[in-house]
Amino acid sequence: MAEPNIATRRWFRFSLRTLLIATLAASALIGWFTNERRQSAHEYEIAMKLTEQGWKPIWGGPWDTRDYYQLQSWWRRGARWALGDRIVTIDGCQGFNAMNWWSRHSSTSGDLTPFDTLPHLRSLNARHEPVVDLTPLIKHKQLAYLHLEATKVVDLSPLTELKALDALEIQRTNVSDLRPLQDLKQLTWLNISETKVSDLTPLAGLTNLQRLILQKTLVPKEQIESLKKALPNCRFVEDNVVVN
Repeated sequence: MAEPNIATRRWFRFSLRTLLIATLAASALIGWFTNERRQSAHEYEIAMKLTEQGWKPIWGGPWDTRDYYQLQSWWRRGARWALGDRIVTIDGCQGFNAMNWWSRHSSTSGDLTPFDTLPHLRSLNARHEPVVDLTPLIKHKQLAYLHLEATKVVDLSPLTELKALDALEIQRTNVSDLRPLQDLKQLTWLNISETKVSDLTPLAGLTNLQRLILQKTLVPKEQIESLKKALPNCRFVEDNVVVN
C-alpha cells in the first residue's frame, strides 16, 4: 500500500493544528459568553436584595457609554441583548423618594458591601444615606459620579484608584482630608461645602476641574486665591457667589 506523500502529511498536520486552535478559541469564546450571562443573572439577584434594602438599581448594557440615558448605538444595544443587563446606576431612598413618596423606605442600611460585585457601576447617589465605609467601591474603575452629601463618610482613601471619577459630592460630611483625590485627573466637579476641609493643596494638580464648591469651609482665603492661579479654568463657588 502506498504511503501518503509528504504534501498530504503536511496538510494533515496543518489541518489538525488549525482544528485544535479553532476548538480552543471557540471554547474560550463560549466560556466568556457564559460568564457574561452568569454575571447578568448575578446582578439581578443583587438588584432584588438592593431593592429590599431601599436602593433603586437602574439598568444598562455592559458596553454602554456614560450617557446611558441616551439611545445607545446599535452594536451596544446588541451587546446588551446578547450579554445581558448590568446595573449601571444606583440611587438611595433620598435620591428618588421625592418622586416615589409612597416608598416604604425612609433610608437604606448604608451598607455598600453588595456593590462589590457590580463592575459596571458608573453612578451612585447615596445622599443622606447612613453610608460610612467606601471600601466596597475600590474595584469600581468605571465609576464616574458619586454623591455622598450628608452621609457619615470621613475617609476618602478607597477612592484613590477611581481614575474615571468625574463628579464628586461630599458636602455636609465630616471629610477633612482631600489627599486621596490628588490623582483623580478626570475630576471636573467637586463639592466640599460644609465639610471640615482646611487644605486645598491636593487639588492643585487637578487641571480638568471646572467647578469647585466650597461654601462654609475652613479653607483660608489666601489658599483659595492660590488655587485659583493653579486652576485658571475652574470656577469657584464661595458663600453663594460664583467666582471665576
